[in-house]
Amino acid sequence: MATVQRLMASGMQAMNASHLGQTSVSSIAAAGASAGNATAITSSFTYVTTAPSNTGVILKNAGGQPETVIYNGGANTLKVYPATSEKINNGTATTGALSVPTLKAAILVGNEGAWIGIVSA
Repeated sequence: MATVQRLMASGMQAMNASHLGQTSVSSIAAAGASAGNATAITSSFTYVTTAPSNTGVILKNAGGQPETVIYNGGANTLKVYPATSEKINNGTATTGALSVPTLKAAILVGNEGAWIGIVSA
């Protein structure tokens, strides 16, 4: 899929490009032991460089988001939390974090209040 920048360079309006295109890869460190203090995901492609024990990241609201890919390059399992009052695979923000083992990736697809998450083998 094309990036937001490429779509805009071809003449597409920014609003449409942001709904259709992927963003550049961002590198972040996981933090926090709950959804309330986890590191926020800001890109549709995220490389987690550091994942201390029992830390995680939190997704944006599911509605209108492109597919999101998160790779865990850290030494511990990464927790991926949905935004407040949303779900991943029918879990909850407090009990339904998606676990991504070290050196694995998750693909998440969002739709109005819910994410479907698939973790690589």
